[in-house]
Amino acid sequence: MDIKRDWSISFDEKEYIALMGDSFARLLQNPSKLDTFQAALKEMEEAIKPAACWDRFPIQKLLHDKLVLADGVRIGGGPVVSVVGGAEELIVAVCTVSEPSKIAVPTSAYGLTASRLGLDQGRSYAKRGLP
Repeated sequence: MDIKRDWSISFDEKEYIALMGDSFARLLQNPSKLDTFQAALKEMEEAIKPAACWDRFPIQKLLHDKLVLADGVRIGGGPVVSVVGGAEELIVAVCTVSEPSKIAVPTSAYGLTASRLGLDQGRSYAKRGLP
C-alpha cells in the first residue's frame, strides 16, 4: 500500500464564503461572527493533517457483471464492469484529513454551528487510522 502525507490543505476565505452563499456572507457581516469564522478556519488549518493511501489490485478477468481480481475476490454490482472493464488493475484509494478525534469542530457556543460553517459536510469517521 502506498501512503502520501507530504501535502497540505489551506482554506481560501473568499472562495469559502462564495461557496457557502449569500446568506453566509450576510451572517459574516457581524464582526463577532467574522472573527469566529476566521478563528475556526485557522484552527482547522492547524488540525488538518491530510493523507491518502492506495493500493493496486490486478484484474484477472471479467465475469458477467463482476471483476475477478488476481486473488479470486469478485467485485460486482452497479456499473463496475462498464466503468472498469478493459483495465488491467483496480486502484482503490482513500483520502482523509485527520483522525476524527483530533478535529474539534466549533459548536454553537462559539457563535456559529458546525453546519453553518460547513465543517460537517462530508465528515466521515474511520474505524482505524493509517499504518
